[in-house]
Amino acid sequence: MPTPEEVHASLPIIDMADEMFWREPALTAKPVLESGARVARVPGFDSVMLVRYDDCYGALLRPDDLGNIGSRYFEHGQLVPGSNGRAATS
Repeated sequence: MPTPEEVHASLPIIDMADEMFWREPALTAKPVLESGARVARVPGFDSVMLVRYDDCYGALLRPDDLGNIGSRYFEHGQLVPGSNGRAATS
């Protein structure tokens, strides 16, 4: 079975550690969006990020789908314990 790194190796990168991400997020995302990508790899988070509004909105409505892309769910900067990529449910 391939590792997440192998699966995500071909994805475009959005580096949240880069100061430009925080200064000009639209400029950082522009090449990713123009490439047609729906997700980008986020180094340091060992995860992926949805980059299109419709995908983000859909994931909020169907959080169980997040686990299918190898993402992790964060609330207030903290990984939700035991989420394994899914939002915690009450």
